[in-house]
Amino acid sequence: MTKPTRRLEVAGGPAATRETAELVETAGFDDSGRLLIRTVPRSPSIGTVVFASSLFAELQQNYRREVLLSRAAAAAGFTAVRVHYRGVGNSIGPPVTPTLDTMADDITDVIGDSGDGPVAIVATRLGALAAARVRRKLDVPIALWEPVLDGGRWVEEVVKACVAREVAKGGGATADEIRGRWATDGAVFALGEVVPAVFVDEVADTSLLDMMTGSAPVLLIQMARSDRVRPAVERARSGLADRGIDAEVLSIVGHQVWWLKVGGDQFVPIERQEATTVLNQGVLDWLKRSIT
Repeated sequence: MTKPTRRLEVAGGPAATRETAELVETAGFDDSGRLLIRTVPRSPSIGTVVFASSLFAELQQNYRREVLLSRAAAAAGFTAVRVHYRGVGNSIGPPVTPTLDTMADDITDVIGDSGDGPVAIVATRLGALAAARVRRKLDVPIALWEPVLDGGRWVEEVVKACVAREVAKGGGATADEIRGRWATDGAVFALGEVVPAVFVDEVADTSLLDMMTGSAPVLLIQMARSDRVRPAVERARSGLADRGIDAEVLSIVGHQVWWLKVGGDQFVPIERQEATTVLNQGVLDWLKRSIT
């Protein structure tokens, strides 16, 4: 049965593209659905790129970069689809506690609706864990953008951010006290919004490398203050290679702030940052080699 869909053409993107917002209702969830921002070339598409975003502040902080990359992909001839998972982001319906499986289901559905052409995924941070689950069913190329390689390490970083926030407010909560709140309250305000304990518990037990299956190529994207590949990224590349997966690293000199607001005299709009140009061109080059 065709999913009920509402479409609205929106302004934006290069002149050679067309951008639409689509609200796709999801069976099995009361009044809920995912939001898709689809940017298509006006010439015949050469493939589809599905953007699997992160969640919470990580989604907000990287939003503009993903918009620019999706529009660059469309200008290069790809159909680009940015996914707002059901119940989160700008999707419709009441808030829903996400799981890696529901995120993966949303991505899989979008791929299934994309037609018979070649498909790739560009997955950011937590979105990388969901994209790895997609690979269990669909062996498609994935570009992993600053992916969460170790869920337990990500949780530790969230706890540290919570402690820092408490200190900034004049409090003195310890890491153990933050963890205690998750246990007793079921959620903690972190990363700009309420983070459910059930999601944290799920992510804490995940390893991207252990989840990755298939043989389609993988691109690991890191953004750092030097072009030296970080040890964790190199271990991921080597681990993927050991599994027979062709894995490359795109190292971009720049600075990506995931959880904090940026501004001040040193702020340069993302559109004018050299790192943005290098990122877009590097990902597009890889996509053309990998899926066309």
